[in-house]
Amino acid sequence: MRYSADGGQNFPARYERRLTRALPNRPTTIPTFNRAAGTGRMLLTDHDVSRARALGVADPVGRVAAEAAGVVAAVERCGGRSIVVLSPSGGRHTITLFDQDRPWTELYALACALARRFPTIDISPMSNAAGQVRPPGSPHKVRDGRLTGYMRLAMPLPEALDVAARPGGARVWERLHDELAVELGLYALTRAAVIPAPAPPGDASGVAVDEEGMPWLPRRGGRRAPRPDLAQRARTGDWSGYRSRSEYVLALLSSFAAASWAFAQVMGEAEHGIYGGLVALLEHRTACYRAYRLSGEASP
Repeated sequence: MRYSADGGQNFPARYERRLTRALPNRPTTIPTFNRAAGTGRMLLTDHDVSRARALGVADPVGRVAAEAAGVVAAVERCGGRSIVVLSPSGGRHTITLFDQDRPWTELYALACALARRFPTIDISPMSNAAGQVRPPGSPHKVRDGRLTGYMRLAMPLPEALDVAARPGGARVWERLHDELAVELGLYALTRAAVIPAPAPPGDASGVAVDEEGMPWLPRRGGRRAPRPDLAQRARTGDWSGYRSRSEYVLALLSSFAAASWAFAQVMGEAEHGIYGGLVALLEHRTACYRAYRLSGEASP
């Protein structure tokens, strides 16, 4: 599991700890996949109230509840069962477990198919092999020094434990693909834009790469602007508030990556675009060496 040191905004890998029986005292996440193996057994749907608001519905929380119930019903039609988790914000998670490891990209495809049927689903926790999600029992967020609440089960604990102890088998997996045949077909039509590129030889993580073989996170709708405060620093080269230039560059690259920028696009803006402050941060005179230095920062 990972702790958050900033009240639930970020869950960096350096705060990763072993899962314990004790209730965490700060916002916590668990991985959605086995990153090292590039596999998983969890199909997660994250129903977001803000997405429901964007649909213009009169009751966003009610819409989220209805769509989460729709996912549970779809899984039950296929012979499976799901755990439902409530968020203090009104959001909901559904968790469907399987008894065999599956490639994370196959679970991601199912999540995308469900998101086509149920538009309040945010597929971010399923969109890469390093995905994270708040589990039931985790504190939600800390705002103005006060806890907003806990992630909690929407069912009795014994029932949730029984669901977890009896995950779905191959028959449930096959029938779920039949249930979502139309949505999976539509997903397949756009897979060039949303399915990660094949991993390079010898890389079992399933991490997508761009045309230059650099890590890349493709997103439906293409790239967007990085986080505004980091983008402003990339324009000016100001890294005050960070312990080192390298720490800031890593934060900036993470923001670009989350916004679906390819490495070449970052370098293009650094050398010839509005993010010229990044050049000063790299402290090297030649463009080729700056690219070399930046690729080193981007590598795990």
